[in-house]
Amino acid sequence: MSDEIETPAWVWQGFFGPMAAAEAGKRVTDALPPEQAGVKLPMAGEPPATVDLAGTTGIFAIQTRPATPVPAPEGMAEANPAMVGRLVGG
Repeated sequence: MSDEIETPAWVWQGFFGPMAAAEAGKRVTDALPPEQAGVKLPMAGEPPATVDLAGTTGIFAIQTRPATPVPAPEGMAEANPAMVGRLVGG
């Protein structure tokens, strides 16, 4: 048994904010290369998911490498990674 803690290959990052910022931020993260951003939810090319019933707040998530997180897009806040993982099932 090893005392070393394994670092996961990928971790989830989620971002939320006003829908206009979420749409712009998602376009930026959708364009990231697969070695920097793996899985993207909603899928690349799809709009951000809406958080509220009025559709004014958007959210999306990406998998990134633990040592190279993606900065929060302009106008957006970064979601709690543990919550993002639970929401996307990972």
